Amino acid sequence: MLAALLIDANNIVARERLVAVMWDTNAPATAVRQVQDAVSGLRRNLVACGAPSSLISTRRGGYEIHLAQDQLDLLEFDHQRHLAEQHTAPFETAVALRRALACWRGNALVDTPSQALEIDAARLNEKRTETHKQCLAIELDLGRHREVIDELTALLHEHPYDEQVAEHLMVALYRCRRQGEALQVYERLRRTLADELGVDPTPPLQALHQRILTADPALTAPVPASRPLDIPPESPAPAAPGPAMAMPVRQLPLDVPDFVGRAEALAEIAGLLDGSAPNRAPVAVIVGGPGVGKSCLVTHAARLASANFPDGQLYLNLAATSDEPRDPGLMLAEALRALSIAGSAIPNGLAERAALYRSLLVDRHMLVVLDDAGHADQVLPLLPAADGCAVLITSRTLLTQLPGARHIDLDVLSPAEARELFTGIVGRRRVEREPAEADAILDCCGNLPLAIRIASGKLTGRPAWSLRVLRERIEDESRRLAELRIGDLSVRASVELSLRLLPADAVRALSLLGLLGAYTLPGWVVGPLLDRPDAEEVLDTLVDASLVRLTATDALGEPRYRLHDLIRTCAVEIAAPLPTEDKQDAIIRVLSVWLELTGRGTDRRPPARALARAPRW
Repeated sequence: MLAALLIDANNIVARERLVAVMWDTNAPATAVRQVQDAVSGLRRNLVACGAPSSLISTRRGGYEIHLAQDQLDLLEFDHQRHLAEQHTAPFETAVALRRALACWRGNALVDTPSQALEIDAARLNEKRTETHKQCLAIELDLGRHREVIDELTALLHEHPYDEQVAEHLMVALYRCRRQGEALQVYERLRRTLADELGVDPTPPLQALHQRILTADPALTAPVPASRPLDIPPESPAPAAPGPAMAMPVRQLPLDVPDFVGRAEALAEIAGLLDGSAPNRAPVAVIVGGPGVGKSCLVTHAARLASANFPDGQLYLNLAATSDEPRDPGLMLAEALRALSIAGSAIPNGLAERAALYRSLLVDRHMLVVLDDAGHADQVLPLLPAADGCAVLITSRTLLTQLPGARHIDLDVLSPAEARELFTGIVGRRRVEREPAEADAILDCCGNLPLAIRIASGKLTGRPAWSLRVLRERIEDESRRLAELRIGDLSVRASVELSLRLLPADAVRALSLLGLLGAYTLPGWVVGPLLDRPDAEEVLDTLVDASLVRLTATDALGEPRYRLHDLIRTCAVEIAAPLPTEDKQDAIIRVLSVWLELTGRGTDRRPPARALARAPRW
């Protein structure tokens, strides 16, 4: 009875209305008299609580309760809504709407079991919802996007089909640099509408989704309101849990605790990542042969620079040297999931995924590490366009097609660095007891970090071994690769991973180069080895793959090349199955060219000093 009178406070409520409220559709014959008795009992109770007896008056055909604006939350709510309509300034409008919402304590007419009042309760709750939506929209326009996210999330949970609420929440999340969560809101709403109603989001919401994907500058947040909304606290119903605040991505692998050396390379990378480089979105490619320590260097450098990238570090292993190199589309999907995009919200096409990926990194300061890249096409879709981002790439192959990328060539350790690494793993006492044996082991390893770690690991796992035992086992070149293996680490396997990426003529050239011994060689030797005059391209392939190194230029300006000793050992093993006649013919052709060149030189000498002519190639 009280609820029915309060809903129409200061208005006459007909007896028929009260009868319907009290008994719904099953009113007794004495209903009017019982209503009169109920009103009288209500009046007595209110008087007992200190209210005047005139609070409820009898009118023709009904009753009326008399209340001032400040005596009833519903009257105060309507008053503040009316004031909001009168204001022209958005800030004052938002304040009035907040005051109106502060009148509420949960849903209307809770625990009032009357079917006749259900329509009134629904009407009041709808009015409250519309007021709340209007208030949040105005505050969003005032730049209060951070403050309204929780309320919008709860409101959308309460009204899962409301596209206007979803739109406001998407904009608020996007302005908080939570693009992934904004796109998730759209995807959840799209699925809900499709599964339960069989419809798609309206064109305006679809357009907003596309604008977020393309990072439309018009969605940029306005300047936040300079003063807080001066409103009394509201005690709303408990809000539904919303998405957690997006946490920074921290995907870097563990750093190598015994990292040594590489001071020059670290300094160059640090210079690119400290923001002082002219390129505001720097890309560095660390290139080197198998086992040279590219991934260790990049991980160490990335961790040192992590403070420059507060929004996180993204790590993706492209696995270019594995049996199944990772497709850039799959890598983008992995990156998008790391950036809080639900799987169902990830676009299908490579271009769309790349566009979404770039959009999510706009205005973020993130470091992207792409490990074991094989070619430029695998890398290009994963490059962010944001000025605050940077990219570190490891590759065994030169990626010269990447625009503006800085290539850092990584070679084996210096002798001092190699000894420091070996000593740090094996232990200073063991090395000092047998310094000559330690030098011999490092010489057999060619100062290659992978080989040093394998040799050191064997000694660590066999404390009773002297260094001499290991030296004797690896000094025989025919057994060296078999000995340089421990667990999953193997020099031979690491080199073979590079060979998978080479064309057949390049693999053949490498195997034949190994037969020429541990010397620096002129580039022309590849031609006679392959019995073809145009072998420069094959040599370039080997150089680009970091299997053959350009070491120097001789006095005549000719480049000189060399195979690392362990790579040369692998090359000799690869050449072993070749027919002996083929290998002999290849060496004879090389020697014939040398004789020809020597003959050209001696032709200008006196005849007595001329060399005997030999078959020429």
